[in-house]
Parts: sequence; C-alpha cells; structure tokens
Amino acid sequence: AQNRNIAASHLNVNYISFIDADDIMYAKRLEILVKVINEYNTDIILHNYSTINVEMANMDDELIIDDSSLIKSPSGCITHKYYDDTIYKIHHSQPTVKYNIWKYNKFSEEISHIGIEDCVFCYRIFNISNIKHIYIANELTYYKQSFTNSIH
Repeated sequence: AQNRNIAASHLNVNYISFIDADDIMYAKRLEILVKVINEYNTDIILHNYSTINVEMANMDDELIIDDSSLIKSPSGCITHKYYDDTIYKIHHSQPTVKYNIWKYNKFSEEISHIGIEDCVFCYRIFNISNIKHIYIANELTYYKQSFTNSIH
C-alpha cells in the first residue's frame, strides 16, 4: 500500500490503474480500460481475471460491461448483486480509478489492513455518494498467486 501511494502521489493524470507486480496483464488491458473510461466516464473500474495462464480477453471479443452489479459486501470487499462470484470474479488489487478519487481515499497503510488493503480501498471508494462504477466481466489479467509473504 505504501509503495502504491508514494508512486501514485508523483503522477499528474486523470486516471490511475493498479496491478500487482506478480500478476500478468493482458497486452491490451489498458487500451480496453481507456475505451471504457471514454465511453462511460466512470469513477472506478473493476474487472474479472483468470487463474489459469491462458490467452485472456481478445480486443475482438465483445466486452461484457455492467454498471450496476457491484455492491459493498459485509466482508469489507466489493461483490456482485447478481452474478456468481466464482464465474465473474473481481480483482480488487487491479482497480482503475479517477486520480482525484484516489488522492482523497489512498490505500490504507494500517498494519491491520496488510493483505486486504485492496479490498479496503475499493470499499472506501464505494462509500462515496453516487460513485459511478463499471465491472468488466472479461478476464483482463492472470492472477498468479504470490507466496512472497510465506516463510520457506
């Protein structure tokens, strides 16, 4: 969280997109995100991901976009109103958000939030009144589970 906050504080952009260092981004992920930003003028975008290292979304594939399915869950993360989360997964560590929204709702650096700072960040964003969100059901990243916090 601290590294993300420090790096992002040096930017002068309209939107900022995060991805974990050990995850793999589909080559055209940013192009897809810019297309969605331009079309929907959203505050935050969350998307699906793959847990198998296969070819992810293709730009020729139809984008599956929803602007009303995401809600705050009692667990402290964001979930779907309608979808089965095992099919339409949400990668909280890879949000794309308006820079000014990030600036006033940075990633939590509290020790109790280590490992869940991404969920806490998204939850805080969804506490903002009239937040405009988009969920992209297409798999835009490969989530490669990290064992960097484990003891070997």
